[in-house]
Amino acid sequence: MLPKIDAPKFDIDLPVSEIKVKVRPFTVKEEKILLFAQQDNKEQSIIDAIMQVVNNCLLDKTDITKLPTYELEYLFVKLRGLSVNSIIELNVKDDSAYTEENPVYAKSSLTIDDIILKSDKKADSKLELDDKYMLKLRHPTYGSLKGFDKSTIMDSNISDLAIQLIGSVIESVYSKDGKEVFMLDDYSEEERSEFYSSLSAKNFSEIQKFIASAPYLYAKIEWEEQDGNMKERELKGLLDFFTFA
Repeated sequence: MLPKIDAPKFDIDLPVSEIKVKVRPFTVKEEKILLFAQQDNKEQSIIDAIMQVVNNCLLDKTDITKLPTYELEYLFVKLRGLSVNSIIELNVKDDSAYTEENPVYAKSSLTIDDIILKSDKKADSKLELDDKYMLKLRHPTYGSLKGFDKSTIMDSNISDLAIQLIGSVIESVYSKDGKEVFMLDDYSEEERSEFYSSLSAKNFSEIQKFIASAPYLYAKIEWEEQDGNMKERELKGLLDFFTFA
């Protein structure tokens, strides 16, 4: 019997939830999962692959379906740095020489430490419903968004879908005196839908601002094109990094 290789263990600190996650590096198995997703080049395939890889490499009981999308992405990027290389090589279309007959790409690179969580806006996670009750909001997770795939969108009424999307970020309703707390996950879909439909237009607007305030992965890259000009681009969100890597 061949020997079993013991993988090293690492701790990754998540900056927003302030929890420590224990992981092992990627193996060839995880590299294949990522390669197939990159070749498929579909957003849902990439997200599914990232969730599967991170879940495979976890050495504790962290539930990745409950991590905000940006923290799961941050965890994946840090895990990638520990597993492969802290330097990410990128291929960027060279606008000075690119044609459909002869696609030309320039090389750029960045380090894992160049990638940060950035937020352009701030929004309160606690919103007033009326004189008695408040809402506690949470940023979307890939677990909560998984039900909103293309088939769901095609088969749903747009207004109903918007209500469900907004509702997915509501964690709880609680009284201002602290005596009552209603966790939305404890109620049926029908009960939640009825509650979402009772929210005012102002409530909806405030929740939308909260969703828009979510941090995102960010880095700026530079490259030289064949004509000698220097170009730069901002990368925002994991799909940007995944697309160019």
